[in-house]
Amino acid sequence: MKNIAIIVAGGVGTRMGYDLPKQYLKVRDKPILYYTIQSFIKNSNIDGIIIVIRESDLDLYEETILLIKENRQKLLGYCFGGKQRSDSVYHGLVKAQEYQAKNILIHDGARPFVAHDIIDNIVNTLDNEQDNAVLVGIPVVDTLQYCQDNKVEKVVDRTNLWQAQTPQAFDFNMILQAYSTLITKEDLALTDDVSVWKAFYKDSDSNSNYDSNNNQQVKIILGSDKLFKVTLKSDLQKVKDHILLEELRNN
Repeated sequence: MKNIAIIVAGGVGTRMGYDLPKQYLKVRDKPILYYTIQSFIKNSNIDGIIIVIRESDLDLYEETILLIKENRQKLLGYCFGGKQRSDSVYHGLVKAQEYQAKNILIHDGARPFVAHDIIDNIVNTLDNEQDNAVLVGIPVVDTLQYCQDNKVEKVVDRTNLWQAQTPQAFDFNMILQAYSTLITKEDLALTDDVSVWKAFYKDSDSNSNYDSNNNQQVKIILGSDKLFKVTLKSDLQKVKDHILLEELRNN
């Protein structure tokens, strides 16, 4: 398969304060994870979807995918996640090996609304054979303050700062190599997939992983404020508002 999406849905979401993990909280009678899957399953550039879940959430996952009515052949199944997000992504990449993916898009299960033009832009960027890694993000617009001990120390220059979002997308074999090598290194702060890529393919000729004939820079493309991650209770209202707005547009 050419383009496979891995949806990482193994989080607990303790900050939400609910008994259910946030990706299974229902909005308009459907779990948040349902809307996330729909964003990818309806896109013609996505050939398959793998979902990474907690083993204890298997019943919730199976209830969710029963709601998927279109393009169910794109659902390639699930795998169980690990202790950290990086472990869960790695498990998803290992499963994706079964399908001989060319490109992989890695996405947070709690970001339900990925516009088709963003997915298309990602795939087109990877297809140009000059870029092997793509980050979706939006420029930081708020003033940033660096603080210590509850005191403001200085203003942070936001000129070149971007807020990272997902999907983060890569040449499959290259990101698999990066994860396979770094997954056991506990001293690295691998907070997202670009962090793994940058840690492995450092921008230095002295790094044995670096190939000057191969573009290993990360290309950034514009995301959207609608590509938010459900983190707090107040975010559920944002999900409801987005769904209502889409319904009004379609009617």
